[in-house]
Amino acid sequence: MIVIKFGGSSVATSERISKVSKIINSYASDRPLVVVSGLGGVTDSLIDAGNAAAKGISPERTIEKIIKRHLDVIEELHLTPRVIEAEIRQARRLYREISWGGALRPKALDAMMSFGERFSARIVAATLVRDGVEAKAFDAYDAGVLTDSNFGNAEILEDTHRRIRDFVRKTRTIPVVTGFIGKDRNGNITTLGRGGSDYTASVFGAAANAKQIQIWTNVDGIMTADPRVVSNARSLGAVTFMEELELEYLGSSTLHPRGIIPAMNKGIEVKIMNTLNTGYRGTLITEDIRASRRIASITQKDGITVVKARKKGRSDEGDLFQKASSALSRRNLAVISMMTSRDSITIVLNNAGEDAVRKLAGELEGIGIVEIVGGLSMVSVVGKAMGSMQGSLGRMVSALGNTSSFAVISGESGMSKSIIVSGKEAKKAVRLLHMEFFGE
Repeated sequence: MIVIKFGGSSVATSERISKVSKIINSYASDRPLVVVSGLGGVTDSLIDAGNAAAKGISPERTIEKIIKRHLDVIEELHLTPRVIEAEIRQARRLYREISWGGALRPKALDAMMSFGERFSARIVAATLVRDGVEAKAFDAYDAGVLTDSNFGNAEILEDTHRRIRDFVRKTRTIPVVTGFIGKDRNGNITTLGRGGSDYTASVFGAAANAKQIQIWTNVDGIMTADPRVVSNARSLGAVTFMEELELEYLGSSTLHPRGIIPAMNKGIEVKIMNTLNTGYRGTLITEDIRASRRIASITQKDGITVVKARKKGRSDEGDLFQKASSALSRRNLAVISMMTSRDSITIVLNNAGEDAVRKLAGELEGIGIVEIVGGLSMVSVVGKAMGSMQGSLGRMVSALGNTSSFAVISGESGMSKSIIVSGKEAKKAVRLLHMEFFGE
């Protein structure tokens, strides 16, 4: 069997849902299990309606707009409104309860957000049936997904794998399963956080020992750079699991890391495909590829801050590191890199709030003179070859010419090297590095 997942952009309209039905039908001989996200933008609208209800503002207008969007899609697909009738009643009842309660608790918010996927799964399944395919919609919790009670960012429990295997063994039609949601042991609906639908697909694939997991989205797989920045960026035929994880960490947004790890642990290939360009090859993510020579992609990660402290008085490098580490341990900051020299320490932070950085700087003043530079970006060259390519950092610095740089970083995995630049110059830096390493 294979697992096929469709994101929100792939099921955003009736036309795209019809295309999704044809894609699924083309894989009928592979016994597909389908995972779907909510229609594009629906989850955000559901959250807005919930927040309004919690403030005592009637969410009815927003709710009815969401419902109408789905009913319009159903009409355009020549389906019956009964497809989502039960879920519509449940959604209206939940919003009334939230309005009366006057507070939007995490448990209620997760229940509310679940309707995007629940509507979508039923519409996709009904479209498949319309097209002559035996299919049925299932909520992920009815297909085996059991989670903890960390509402908003729940983790899937180990017992899920056994439950999914039982579900797959008993199911005779093509199952269309909701991504992003599950239930805890108390029967409460939970959501899996960012990348939740990719995670759902990967967990189902790993549990069922699928031949392949396909992630259908709106791009031609993993690219050599963001095509919005580099107009001639091209799709990669294959990358390794480790390269993909590095790409995600350094700013690529094709997949969320959680969507890869269950598949990687089982050695199951993941293929990224484009719903809007079905004839294109896509990108295969696999355990290993022979192209040890190659660079995979140029990435850009924004929201970077550099904090540098130059020592005063007599202190050695180890003392600088210890004092800085102690200061960082008291702050909830995402540290990308911390580099020490004989008389200074440079800390590279990701998405650090101004208040937290200011407090960190106050503590570092005990070391010496502190300089803070915000509004930066990290541009990186990622690929299997970076660990063994001599002079790669020199090539990067040379290619960037007079671009202002604030730090250089070698990734711990050996698969990337990065340069911190001004956020205003980041896109230019990506284009220059793409020219240097891809020759165009």
